[in-house]
Amino acid sequence: MLMTFFKLLLKGVSNLLANRFEFALTLTGVILVSFLGLFLLLLAQNLQMIITQDKSRLQFEVYWKKDAPVQAIEKEWEALSGLDGVVEITTYPPEKGLRVLAESLGESVDLSWFAEQNNPLPATAVITFALDQHLSQNQARDYLKKIRAFPGVDTVHYNPFELDTAGSWIRFSRTVLWPLMCLLALLAGLIVGNTIKLSQLHFQNEIDVLKLVGGSRCYIMLPLLSGGAFLALVGGVLGLLLLKFTQVSLESLLNVPPLWLEVHFLSWEQIILTLCIMTVVAVLFSWVNIRQ
Repeated sequence: MLMTFFKLLLKGVSNLLANRFEFALTLTGVILVSFLGLFLLLLAQNLQMIITQDKSRLQFEVYWKKDAPVQAIEKEWEALSGLDGVVEITTYPPEKGLRVLAESLGESVDLSWFAEQNNPLPATAVITFALDQHLSQNQARDYLKKIRAFPGVDTVHYNPFELDTAGSWIRFSRTVLWPLMCLLALLAGLIVGNTIKLSQLHFQNEIDVLKLVGGSRCYIMLPLLSGGAFLALVGGVLGLLLLKFTQVSLESLLNVPPLWLEVHFLSWEQIILTLCIMTVVAVLFSWVNIRQ
């Protein structure tokens, strides 16, 4: 019985390979529609990453006292970089701050005489904290309290509206973008399934003959179901390979100055989920085609 089951599964694959021209055309269509659906999924995923990376951070501008010793400030910078939630810290000693200020004002402005006399700029640092969906204003105040606790710190500034904006973007990505990504995966499966359904129409006469001679439902259905699953799986894998080539090409074009945009490929969980959805939907369409 088990051997018969596997023979029927292989029969569906062999039937497809027997008609090589039709198989090649159908496989090409499956590859193209799966690639288009996966490409939209890739765009949605990278958009979600850009939003969460750029909008889910909170920056503090920290200014030290003018009379604070340089060695003490450097120790405090090191301690601040070790705080929980810190993803980046950029430090500006007075000399570096003056140089950055001069560069921002343009070449026509000369501030070198400040360095020769008395640099008015204090030591500063820009500290970036990563946010999550549970971060509140109270937690932002806790970060503020920790920074102000350092003895050399004079003033600390942050934009409270940045916190509200970050939270809004995180909620948007979770409530809109992730469902959209799942919908695109399902859409790719539906398109692939419909393509497979159209390719199986030439088997209709064979199905009618098998029904007339008393062929069992299992004997009729299994080859077509396995053929549909095989087409979806092979087309999905080849579509993923084409998508990987496209992702590498886009990475080389966009991850250069001044854009510096990273194009991330789909995760293994998304790849497996997409292939499963495409295969299941293809089998369902094949089953509906047989029943009709």
